[in-house]
Amino acid sequence: MADSGGHWANLAEVEKLSQSKLLKGVVDIAPKRGPVLSELPIRQVSGLSTKWNRSDARRTATRMAIGQELLWTDNVTYTQMDLRLAQFYDQTPLNKFVRDVYKDKTDYATQQLLEMRTGIIETLNDALIYDDSDYTDLHMRGLYHWAVDNAGTDGYIDNGEAALSFMNVRKVLDYMSHGCDFMVMSYSLARYIDQFYQDAGPASWAGTMGRIVWDKDEIGKPMMVWAGTPIIRSDYMVAEQANTGAGLDARAKYSSGVAMYSILFVCKGKAQKQMVDPGAIIHFGGEDRKSGELFKVERFDKLEKYDAAGLRLVSYLNLGVGAPRACCAIYDITLDIPTP
Repeated sequence: MADSGGHWANLAEVEKLSQSKLLKGVVDIAPKRGPVLSELPIRQVSGLSTKWNRSDARRTATRMAIGQELLWTDNVTYTQMDLRLAQFYDQTPLNKFVRDVYKDKTDYATQQLLEMRTGIIETLNDALIYDDSDYTDLHMRGLYHWAVDNAGTDGYIDNGEAALSFMNVRKVLDYMSHGCDFMVMSYSLARYIDQFYQDAGPASWAGTMGRIVWDKDEIGKPMMVWAGTPIIRSDYMVAEQANTGAGLDARAKYSSGVAMYSILFVCKGKAQKQMVDPGAIIHFGGEDRKSGELFKVERFDKLEKYDAAGLRLVSYLNLGVGAPRACCAIYDITLDIPTP
């Protein structure tokens, strides 16, 4: 043990007369980046669900000779969509002895609320991508759920368990007739696009010139833009299981074999309109919710059988996509340098 420098035998003896200073708060060592929740508009609903109609048939004009008898025809039908709100919650007690006696050191109730809020926001962001109510009743309708509406078209492309093909990206963007406001992918997959553009050699410049540029996001950090469409890197886009999410089951997170990755393409809706909109909008509800209040905090001063207070966070929401072409995907992409 090191000498104290005088009087005390060593530093251990000095420490017996002192107390460490505890800094207030807690450091989050693994914050999640790229939340989809903050990218999408929200719409408040008053009931249990929102309904809208999708057209099933298009009218066409008929050619005819001058003076020919005109025929009356009818063919228009609709598919009615019903988006029911899903419920998410978290609640936990707080021992009153801890709250009252130690509040001068750390505000335990404030820290409790902060950690619960972080947990429910991260749960919602994960659900906005991977939840699929077709297979689990308690799930919301995540982006993969909506993207599958385009199965068999250029809006839902199987990349064939290979490196990303930029041609597939072009196909999806051309298919999205309502436009595309952003792509979202994992940091791992975006890193290989970076490498293709920046490090793979002169051929990469020829393949991407005029398609990939660099811009700045809302806080000034570099952001990749493909053909005018921002690429959002997200920790919520994770490794996935090959050959899932193609109609027989939900898109599954990685469990075995070779890890696969996906790109989601999203057209944002316009929440200020109370009429039907082709884009993606988060619908939320619940009693006494303020405008934009996705979840509500309820405080309990007393809990039965416990000398404790309690906090509860509750959220009622779901993701609606008005038209199939507003949410598309490329899936089963391996981590490798992309091909043109």
